[in-house]
Amino acid sequence: MISITNIRSVARYEAKTLRRSWLFRLFAVASLIILAIMNIAVFSPVGEQDWESLAIPATIPHINLYLLNLAQALIIIFLASDFIKRDKKLDTNEVLYTRPVSNFEYIIGKTTGILKLFIGLNLIILLIALIVNITANNTRVDIAAYLTHLLIISVPTLIYSLGLAYVIMSLVKNQAITFLLLLGYAALNLFYLWYRAGFIFDYMLFGMPVFKSAVTGYSNIWPIIAHRLLYTSLGVAFIMITILTFKRLPHSRPHAVLATVLLVVSIITAIFSGISFNRNHTSLAAAREKIMETNSRYENALFVTITDATVALEHKGEEIDATAILTCNNRHDEPAEQLIFSLNPSLTVTTVTLNGQNANWERDHHILLITPPAAPGSNEEFEVSISYNGTIEEEYTHPWHDPDYRMDNYKLAMINIEPRQAYVTEEFLLLTPETGWYPVAGLNFYPTNPARQKVDFTTYSLKVKSGEGMVPVSQGRMTKDGDNYLFRGENP
Repeated sequence: MISITNIRSVARYEAKTLRRSWLFRLFAVASLIILAIMNIAVFSPVGEQDWESLAIPATIPHINLYLLNLAQALIIIFLASDFIKRDKKLDTNEVLYTRPVSNFEYIIGKTTGILKLFIGLNLIILLIALIVNITANNTRVDIAAYLTHLLIISVPTLIYSLGLAYVIMSLVKNQAITFLLLLGYAALNLFYLWYRAGFIFDYMLFGMPVFKSAVTGYSNIWPIIAHRLLYTSLGVAFIMITILTFKRLPHSRPHAVLATVLLVVSIITAIFSGISFNRNHTSLAAAREKIMETNSRYENALFVTITDATVALEHKGEEIDATAILTCNNRHDEPAEQLIFSLNPSLTVTTVTLNGQNANWERDHHILLITPPAAPGSNEEFEVSISYNGTIEEEYTHPWHDPDYRMDNYKLAMINIEPRQAYVTEEFLLLTPETGWYPVAGLNFYPTNPARQKVDFTTYSLKVKSGEGMVPVSQGRMTKDGDNYLFRGENP
């Protein structure tokens, strides 16, 4: 059986030893002083109270933990890889060696003691930030962000850094080489790897967006969870490897079995988390490629002109249900044998009518192809009604552009923010024209001529029905008719 008492004894002793370390003392005092001054100077009424940083309440704990996390990821390399050499050279743990403490209890106790100190430092920094947050003007306190940012930013980084330092020190058995390898890896991550392959190498969250909005929460929470679970699992796996390879005492067989089971579970979890995170990244790239490929087949087609459009939209939780009635004109010399419209690929077309009659139609990804019974002649006007429902694929907005966080200015202070073009949730709905949430007669991008744009001067009207307590906002003059909000544009 695992002795919790033994683990607590080792953890307590390790924490006391580290607290006496001048490296940890200097790091802790410097962190407290520097971050306290920063909080007072930037966020408090005494300082400049930068509105950009105060507008989003979660920014205050985020910036504090972002800076602290980068520093502690480096400091923990020295402290974690030092304990094996320290134990052998200075006999600092003779008091523990006289007790029947297994390797499992010993390493877990050591890890717990180190984590206890660093998480304690994180909590003190967050407490300082919270006090400043409470005293700041024109902002509010997001208590949940203090907890979630700690779990997302600091804890996985600490566990992974500890485990990696343990296993390299156990295998290399040379502290200087271990320092060199770990610092080289950290530097490579900060200067080269962090933005590659969708941030999968960014274990310190140096550049990966984990921004929390006061309105919409985390931008894409599941990739964030997969990413942090990946590094937490890897850290646990490295700790288990250290337990199984640590040459100190003969293993307790039950503890060795437990360490092996946890090692296997951690590796499996890390594999599935990595696959899930990478699949999300590659699927986004594939979606952009598919849109570009589809556009290339239709960029030389003839498109009709939309002169009037009436869109009725109902917000249904995580989906929208809409009908667009489009008045079109064929302003080409030849008849329009086929009508071509673009609509977001995640929206499913249900019915299409042409001048009040059902029409034959088909989808080619985001392209809607309508075959009229009689092709509209030159300058002939006709009406198309399209009903559709579903959600929004955001990659449709800018299929030619893969965000580059080294160059693009998606930042709040030093924090990267993931650009979003649409939100379709129970509590919030945001639709921009670029998302293609209503049909247009044209393409959103012409691959062989990126500067080309097809702009129709269209008179739009919009009818919106949404959930209770939600008020739609759009351009145009607004009137209300029961549960419906009507917006009418005065100019095309």
